[in-house]
Amino acid sequence: MVSGGILKPCKAFVEKLCKELQSAGVLVVSNEVTCGFGRTGKSFGFEHFDIRPDIVAIGKAMGNGYPVSATLTNNQLADGLSPGEMYYAQSHQLDPLGAVVAKTVVDVFLEEQIVKKSQSKITQIRNIFESLSHPFIKEFRTQGMLFAFVIQSHKNILSKEILVKLKYELLKEGIIAGASLGKEILRLLPPLTITEKEISILKEKINNAFDSI
Repeated sequence: MVSGGILKPCKAFVEKLCKELQSAGVLVVSNEVTCGFGRTGKSFGFEHFDIRPDIVAIGKAMGNGYPVSATLTNNQLADGLSPGEMYYAQSHQLDPLGAVVAKTVVDVFLEEQIVKKSQSKITQIRNIFESLSHPFIKEFRTQGMLFAFVIQSHKNILSKEILVKLKYELLKEGIIAGASLGKEILRLLPPLTITEKEISILKEKINNAFDSI
């Protein structure tokens, strides 16, 4: 969803597909490594659909910067796996520090209601981005705290040139943005914990960068 340009899949299609797959005995896996932990506006992306995945993969935000990931599943599937099949031979296998970090992050998310408190901030930032009316903006996309601008050519400047310059101008303003040259998309993923003061600063810097084109 993120690298693809913040494209939201059809709800009816996803629900129908998952239902048919599970009816045929196929396991449904939800990749929440990037979109989990409130990024889409809900705790997990699959919650936007009436589905129940058999397996959920999580990471990134779960470690709050520490490299850790996890796989969630139900008791029936877990009981069918042998210790050998669950063996994970990588750098952070059986890492007690990673486990403590992940548990702490989960506890903080729940205790401080981070997902719930982020809803008003999502709306504020969306309103800021939607107010931009520059001619090189072809389309604005959003889902939770995921934002993307589709860039188009303007006058004699190619879309890719505008995209590169935008990313550079944003970086000069202290804002890190992702750019997909092939899809002509600029991506911004502010933290869920962004403050009101930081949102005001973001508004000023975003306008400075876009107005400079």
